Amino acid sequence: MYNILLKDDYAIYRKGINEILRSRFPYSGITEVNSAVQLADKARQQNWDIIIFDIADASGKNFQLLSTLKQVCPQSRLVITTTGENPLLKNALTAAGASACIAKDCSIEDFIKAIDKATENKQAFV
Repeated sequence: MYNILLKDDYAIYRKGINEILRSRFPYSGITEVNSAVQLADKARQQNWDIIIFDIADASGKNFQLLSTLKQVCPQSRLVITTTGENPLLKNALTAAGASACIAKDCSIEDFIKAIDKATENKQAFV
């Protein structure tokens, strides 16, 4: 059982990811938020096993959010979803502490494999 915090700006992505996670980890608790501010606030409120959040680009604010989450939740596996197919961005994010970087257009099977790797303290690129 995992305690999962899920952030995405778009409800359709949150609901889809939530369904995938519930099918893979049926006894896990999943909390959804829709903004970086909510994510940072919720991250401070309890211990999370997995934090999944979206990043659109390589802006400094996204790396600051990642850094903040690493400090606030050092035990959490940080999984980033992105719409971009930029391998340099994925490399930079994992170097900055992300456990996994997942393209939003990946298959459900690849998404699950990446989450599984993150739970095993392994890095994943999908």
